[in-house]
Amino acid sequence: MSPLMSPLTAIENPNTLSISAPPTPANSNNRLKESMALLELDFAEFKERTQARQSGPPDNTLQQLKEDLQQLKRDNEALASDLRGSVEALKQENSVLRVQLAKVKEDAEYRENSFTRQVQHLTGISHQSSQ
Repeated sequence: MSPLMSPLTAIENPNTLSISAPPTPANSNNRLKESMALLELDFAEFKERTQARQSGPPDNTLQQLKEDLQQLKRDNEALASDLRGSVEALKQENSVLRVQLAKVKEDAEYRENSFTRQVQHLTGISHQSSQ
């Protein structure tokens, strides 16, 4: 693995360690937090506009509220879509990490078995030379 490659990388082919940079959990979490913050801001803005219009003259208030509500729905749908994308990216990253973990476990088991065989071999040689 090159020094520039992170251990948290996507595997394009499970049989090889081909690398592409997936979103990190921190990035995905930050995107989720940003999306939630934007939703909260949109709601607060909508609430303020609604309250301001209720205290003002009634001209076009209903129509403006309908337009505001439609815009809020569109914004929320876009943010929900971003959130779904983040969840999907996290699921993919989870799959990649599971494959990498299985590979690490397999490598560790192989090394342990190899080490055990070497120790047994050296122990056998030691016993033979002492006799």
